[in-house]
Amino acid sequence: MAMRPINITARIDEALTLNELATQRYREENPSGIDRMSSAGRCVRDRWASARGLPVDRGKGFAHNPKLLRVFRLGHILEDEVVSLLEEGGYNVHSQQLEVGSVESGWLGHIDGMIDFETPFGIPRTALLEIKTCNTRRFAELTEIDSYAEWSPGYAAQLQAYMMHLPVEEALVVVYNKDTSELYHETVLFDIDEARAIEKSAALVTAEGTLPPKKPRAATSQYCKFCKWCDRSEWCWVGAADVEFDE
Repeated sequence: MAMRPINITARIDEALTLNELATQRYREENPSGIDRMSSAGRCVRDRWASARGLPVDRGKGFAHNPKLLRVFRLGHILEDEVVSLLEEGGYNVHSQQLEVGSVESGWLGHIDGMIDFETPFGIPRTALLEIKTCNTRRFAELTEIDSYAEWSPGYAAQLQAYMMHLPVEEALVVVYNKDTSELYHETVLFDIDEARAIEKSAALVTAEGTLPPKKPRAATSQYCKFCKWCDRSEWCWVGAADVEFDE
């Protein structure tokens, strides 16, 4: 049997947990009042609460899942690797982490980058670049559906929010399989109607003195169908009644 005089995993996870708890505490004590474009596909009430620094439900949040924090960190590393692969393939990637929107408007985002390429007819184009990573199971679902918007409506909403604030009409999505290094790519076109609907939801998030309405309850739960993945479902259905607004 292998000897392990020290528990490396436990020590790393403890450090990640403490760091995440400190981040949560800072956000609660210093609410930004900003709706993030990366959250465009999430429940409006959760986004409303997040913008105001309201705490997550007890026992929820990334601080209680250090393994997931490690997964996210790996995802960021692999995003840089995808950029390197694209550049080696002759594509020009630029404007990484460019800020779109504004603090003043209360709607803000940072893009993965922009990419310059040529069409099969030699016509130069520039598109928004979006990079995602996933495991083999999710990658198989994506390749089977062959539609980024159907695979992840939330991610697709994020793209529309970005494109509304950029001089581009299309986004190039590259999805990297973390298990096999397979790549999937797709072009997503700008949809003005969808973008306006997303912008309208952002206005609900940043509006003063207004708590957005709950989503309809799911047939098999006292909560709505999105609450399974939400860190504030208990607050939304129970604690939100105690929200007080400034006169």
